[in-house]
Amino acid sequence: MWGGPTIRIADEESWLHALGNLKNERYKSSGAWKSVIGKDGKEHKFQSKDWLSKLKVKEFREAVISILEEEYIDKYKKQP
Repeated sequence: MWGGPTIRIADEESWLHALGNLKNERYKSSGAWKSVIGKDGKEHKFQSKDWLSKLKVKEFREAVISILEEEYIDKYKKQP
């Protein structure tokens, strides 16, 4: 939950924090600028302040979800 003008569960905002905790070649962070690299190799640059608006772009959103799935779901499927 996050505070501010409204108290709510911040689902999509937490995705950026989850990415920040990863060591993945498809997510880079350098100062204020970050980038997500899609499965097709296309790099999407952004700043944290633009996170929610960038998630509205289908190609960017799919790249983010694929990284999160790779790190938080697929890796555990492979474990015995």
